[in-house]
Parts: sequence; structure tokens; C-alpha cells
Amino acid sequence: MATVDPRVNDLIKALESAESFSAPSYINRLHDQTLLSSSIGFLKSASTPLTSNNTGVSDFNINNADHTTLITRLANQSAALALASVPDVNDPKKLREADKADANMQDSLCRLAQACYADHLNSELRRLGHAKSLDDLKNDPTFLQAFKTRLSDPREPIRDFYKSEALLHTNYSMHMIFVANYLFNDYETLLCSPDQMWTREFGNLMGKILAFHLDEINADKYHTVRGAVKSAAVNLVVKNENGKLQPAGVTDACLPFQTPLIEQSATLTGESLEKVKNVNLSQAGFSDWASTASIFVELWKGKQGDWQRAIGTTTSEQVSCVQTRDITGVGLPEAPPNPTTQHEQTTWTGKKVQDWLNSVHKDDDAKDFVKESTKDIKETKTWYEVAAPPSCFVPGTQITTRSGNCSIELLAENDIVLTRGSSNEWGIVSDEKVVTPIENPVLYGFNGGETFFTAGHVFHTTTGLRAIDPSRATRENPWMQPGRLLIGHSLLRWNAESNQYEVVVIDSLHCEQRPDVTEVYGVHLREGLRSYHANGYLVAVNYPEITIKSIARILASLSPKEQTQCLLAFQELRPVLQRFGIEGAGEALRKQLNQPGAEPGEDHTGQGISSD
Repeated sequence: MATVDPRVNDLIKALESAESFSAPSYINRLHDQTLLSSSIGFLKSASTPLTSNNTGVSDFNINNADHTTLITRLANQSAALALASVPDVNDPKKLREADKADANMQDSLCRLAQACYADHLNSELRRLGHAKSLDDLKNDPTFLQAFKTRLSDPREPIRDFYKSEALLHTNYSMHMIFVANYLFNDYETLLCSPDQMWTREFGNLMGKILAFHLDEINADKYHTVRGAVKSAAVNLVVKNENGKLQPAGVTDACLPFQTPLIEQSATLTGESLEKVKNVNLSQAGFSDWASTASIFVELWKGKQGDWQRAIGTTTSEQVSCVQTRDITGVGLPEAPPNPTTQHEQTTWTGKKVQDWLNSVHKDDDAKDFVKESTKDIKETKTWYEVAAPPSCFVPGTQITTRSGNCSIELLAENDIVLTRGSSNEWGIVSDEKVVTPIENPVLYGFNGGETFFTAGHVFHTTTGLRAIDPSRATRENPWMQPGRLLIGHSLLRWNAESNQYEVVVIDSLHCEQRPDVTEVYGVHLREGLRSYHANGYLVAVNYPEITIKSIARILASLSPKEQTQCLLAFQELRPVLQRFGIEGAGEALRKQLNQPGAEPGEDHTGQGISSD
């Protein structure tokens, strides 16, 4: 008897001890890998997001091979199939082909099931101390020849493999049949149809196993052939009319063992062939069995509810962007009297889904099941606001103070407010009550929260000071020069428990007219930085700085005649101003207007109003 390559014996012994393949574990892993795909990133941030199974995956690697393309394809197919279940979104004939998405998804899962099965066996080989992976052995011609010889030799010690236990112990049998196919085929040709089985190495092995168990095969004793069907199905798939791979069902898996396909076997002849042909597989008891690929598809479809919830909420998700424009003096016929601000709010419904459709449909892998969206999802509203309100907050806005949060309207003189959390700096509220009566104001909010601030209020962001309407903020405090606050900017919110700032990214901005709000409030500080925290957000003190320079800037915008009238008014008020120690204000203003190049910060001792 020829000497058997010890590596073959080692592999067979390892496969005997290998654990069964856990399809649920690999489905959870594949789910987490699809979440890594940038194409469906919008579903991870949905209001009902796709969530991880915490399998710890960080790349698209399966069985030491990169499967980025296949996993990304699976992610898009799953999203398309989920979108097809959402009612009244768009015409399904134009946007997605549910049947095609399902067929494509099954094709991907059939291919991935093979990669996962190989990954499982390689993991088991490592666990059992086997030095070589299946791919190492696959690339060793000497080993392949020795393995093929071993499978073809009916003498000892191969008899142990051919014992009926091999077929009753389905794990081992499936492992061996899979390996017998995996070692002799590349990845693209690994899966085969039922009519190809007898041309494969694993088909020859299956024929020899059945021939060896000839005495156990009878028309009414089908357990041996049933075991063969189950084991062979690990490598079998079928194709639909469009050439997409589908899992082999019970009927498909039985075909190679029935006439006429079984007659193609080179290792089943004569009496053994006739015995197998006479087995009635319709009574073989497959009701509780499914192929590995079928189990993969069913488990994945079991997760479709999560995909449907995620994409369902995203299709109804609204993203708004508000633009304001000062149209004072423009003279639009529909505009109210000046001064006037134009508000234009654009709202997109399901924009992320539409963007995904329009992006993915360009991919050759997705063209047959995802179509470009042509639906108009944009709605624009325009209105006008007269006499823009000051930059303030609604009653009930919580201000962070040393004694805890306090509603802005309840702040009192000498209250101590937090002006900068990161450096533990505080300011003292002055006796200036900043409250402005207002009628039907337009107020703003973000990320779906309550509207609580006016367009001109300045927020601290990771990229500097910003306001929705920076021009309005600048009119109140020209020195600020804030930028425009837009979607994507990051606000700073103080967390008193962790004693640090949290970064809050603006995903959406929205506004509404609030007839219920009749007053808005601000904060004026006697001491401290020009900032405080409103509802936790770091904001600027927008109360105007009353300085000679700021008054002069306003006067400079008037006509010479109006400037003269204002300066004369200061002269008439001189006796009153003298009582407050600022009788020199009029002269200081005249100097600023007559000498525009005067040095900033020039001292006006005794005037009481700073020169900025």
C-alpha cells in the first residue's frame, strides 16, 4: 500500500474535529460590514438607524480576501429592497425593481456564503493547530495530487472516511465535500449547478462514498443518499433566467442523485448506480433542512425589518435650509414697508434617499435594480419680516448660572453666569433688563428641536462666531463680524456632568413664526467675557456696545443735514448729560465725524461713554 502524505491525514483529522458552520454569526458579521459601506452611511444616521451587532469588524475582509465590492453591492441591494416596501414614496417601476433587487441580493449572499464557509474552516484549522490554511494547500500541487489520490483510494486507511458515520455526521461530511471542491476550483468557479456536480472532484468523491455504502442503500432506506444530498448542497446553486445565482432548494439538491443527471457519474456504475436511482427522495424527510446558501438568504431577509425601518424614516425625513436677505429699499411689490427682511425656507423631504438613488444608479452593479429619482422633493416658502427683532431668546431659555440653570426672563442683577466653561470663567449680570416686546416673530431651531432664538443671535462654533443672519448681528455689534451659521457647522454645548463641551453638528435648520411669543430676552453683563450659555450652547452677548465710535458710525450713515440736527440735539441735552458726567459726548461725536481718521481708542476723559 502506497504511503499517504501525512498532511492529508492531518487535514482530514482536523475536519473531523471542526465545529459546524454558524450561519447566524456570519450574517451578523456581514450586517456590520455593510454598515462600513459609505454608500448607505445615511441609514446609520437615520432617526431609526441601522445599528451594529457589535461583531468588531473594521474592514471588508473575509477569509483573508477583500470583499469590498461584493459587500457594498449587498448593502445597496438590501437598501433597494427595503425601499420597495415603503408605501407612497415614488413609483416603484421608476425607482426600484424589487424583484431584481431581491435576485441580486440572493446572488451576493450565495457568493459570500462560500467565502464565509472557507473563513470558518480556516479559523477551525488554526484553532486545531493546523499549520496550513486551505489556500496554502490549494497552491501546493504536491498536496493537491496527494489529496486527490487519497480520495480515490478505497483501501485502508481511507476506509475510515468512507464509513457510514461520515454521512451521518453531516458537519464532517459537509466540511469534506466543501474542501474537495474548494481545493480544485478558483473563487469564481467554486459554486456549481446540479448538472455540473458529477464533473467536479467532490462529485467523484460522492460517487465513491455511495458505492462503498452499497449494502446500506435500498428504495426504502434512504438515509445514506439523503446525507449525500445534504453534503453536496454546500457547493450547489441554481441560476435564474437573468443568470443570477440563487440558493439550491431541496428539489435542486436532489437532482444530481436522480435520473438523468446521476447517469453522468463516473464513479457510480452498475448495481450501485441502479440502487441510488431507485431511492425515492421525495420521501427522504428534508422538511427540516435547507442548504447553507438558503439559510443565509433567510437569515438576511430576517434583518430586512431593520433596513425597512431605517429607510422608511429617512424617506419622510425633512431637511430645511433658511436664507435671509435684507431687501430694505429694493421695492418688491409683494414686500411690506421697509425696513424688511426676506426669509426663504427650502425643505427637502427624503433628500438623503434621493441622493442615494441618484448616486447608486450610476453604478454598473446597481443599474438593473435602482433607477434615478426624478421626483420633486423640494418645497420653498418665502415670507417677509418688517423691523427685524433684536438678537434674543424666547422665555424659558435656560441660562447656566453658578446656582444652576435659570430661565432667561428670571435672571436678576448680580446673578453669576458661566461665560466660558473650559476655563471656568464667570460673569455678573447687570441691572440692565434686556427684554423686547415682539409680535409674531420668526424664530429658529436646529436638529428638529424647539425654535428658541432669533436669526441675529451669534453662536460660538468650532469655526468661530456665526449667526443665521450675520448682517443683523453685525448691525448690533459691528466688531463681531460673524459668519453665516449653516448645516454642517458644529456648536459647543456645555455638559455640566462631564465638565466639558460637547460638539453638536447641525444636521438641519428650521424656523417658524411664533405668535405665542410676545417678548424676547437677552443678557447684559457688568463683568466677564461677552458670552454665556443658552440651553447649554455657548453664545455671544449681542447687547450693543454704546460707544462714541458706534454712535458715530450710525450718524455717518445719515445726510449732513441729519447729522447736524443730531449734534444740535446733543448740545441741547448737555445740561442733562452733565449730571451723568458725559457732557462731552456731543463734542466727541463731532470730532469723530469731522476727523474720520482719528486714532481708535482716544481717551475722552469725563465723558462716561467709551470711545471703543
